[in-house]
Amino acid sequence: MAPFCFHHGNTFAAIIRHVVEVLSVELEQDAQLKFIVRSLAGNIVPEVATEEEVNAFCEFSDSLA
Repeated sequence: MAPFCFHHGNTFAAIIRHVVEVLSVELEQDAQLKFIVRSLAGNIVPEVATEEEVNAFCEFSDSLA
């Protein structure tokens, strides 16, 4: 319960990195891109990402649709 009560960002970052790892079927051929996406998502969730990183992640997400 503590991560939810005290907003411990590292916990949420670890969760999103795992989610991206599991859902990134389309990225299987490109390990470097997979790492970048996982890293960006891990920075966005605990709110430590820059605006540029958020925009890059949004553009990437839109390109998958």
